[in-house]
Amino acid sequence: MPVTAKVRIIVDQAAVREFLTSPAGPVYQFIDDKAQKVRDAAKRYAPEQSGDLRGSIDYQMFVNNLTVYAWVGSRLPYAIFVHEGTGIYGPRHSMIYPQRGRYLVFTPSSGMGSWGQAAPGADHPAGGKVFARAVRGMPGTPYLYFAMLLELPGWPVRRIPLTG
Repeated sequence: MPVTAKVRIIVDQAAVREFLTSPAGPVYQFIDDKAQKVRDAAKRYAPEQSGDLRGSIDYQMFVNNLTVYAWVGSRLPYAIFVHEGTGIYGPRHSMIYPQRGRYLVFTPSSGMGSWGQAAPGADHPAGGKVFARAVRGMPGTPYLYFAMLLELPGWPVRRIPLTG
């Protein structure tokens, strides 16, 4: 004679939510730990000229329904250009030309050398400003991408190219 049993499972929804999304819960703690490690690695990989970019890299935790996630990055307006590059090295892959006037005028930073990234034909007085009709831009330093590869081994980390 077959034996049958009737089982009723009652899930404590509040306990599941607490387990998954509470700052004291293991899921939140795991994501928080990974975000801190990515942030710290990104600070190591970020280029340092003034230190502003490195100092601005932070992370923030979010909970949406039963999903816990973190944002890691910088809110500085120029951070995306440092990460992705500009000009021929950036998403548009084209020279940078002046929007107003005939020349781009800038003082090269210490990391750019005496000519900076000025294109041929640029007028550059020694130690002064650069007057250029166009510049090549600068290659990116994908410090966040490097940090994620280092700190999240085995995770599906990939770069999604920006479009101009």
